[in-house]
Amino acid sequence: MQKNKFIYGLILAVLGFNTMMICVNTFRSIDDRNTLNVVQVEIQELKRRVEMEIKLRQEIFPEIKKSTALLSNYNPELDPLTALSYALKIWQCSDEVVPHDLLTALIVVESGARHNAISPQGAMGLMQIMPGDSTYGPRELKNPYKNIEVGSEILRQNIKQYGLIGGLQVYYSGAFNPNKGSSLRYAKKVLDTAGHHF
Repeated sequence: MQKNKFIYGLILAVLGFNTMMICVNTFRSIDDRNTLNVVQVEIQELKRRVEMEIKLRQEIFPEIKKSTALLSNYNPELDPLTALSYALKIWQCSDEVVPHDLLTALIVVESGARHNAISPQGAMGLMQIMPGDSTYGPRELKNPYKNIEVGSEILRQNIKQYGLIGGLQVYYSGAFNPNKGSSLRYAKKVLDTAGHHF
């Protein structure tokens, strides 16, 4: 009888151990499934980032390099890192209405890529913004990055309202006059500069 109790206890112990191992393995498999789901999400994110990196290297970086080169050509005093940071800001502020090549060309035509340029009329910075044309004052417009942001937005509004040529003319003269010679020459110069370098 003692022997049967021992065997019965041993069988219960083995069954208990097996039940415990089944529970542990079940929890592990649930944890493994959760881990696999997390890994799947991370792989998808990594794939998205790699695709973006490829796009950056193939499409965007060459265009940013062209902007950097054009800025540096027009302003040889501009150090390469600053020219690159301007080009990156130009890219950031560009879109389908105001493409980066047009924005870069406008900057070199307006200011020769000099962030401290001030016209006789008081226009300031890379994009030669008149302080009265925006809600920003002279202090903010002296910041080249803010100047690019504000100028690109003014240009965007002008192009949306008057079309590409008209928008460039308004940017130059402040008012839409389709037959005005100087503003028409200005628009052509910006477009020629963009077309020649991009």
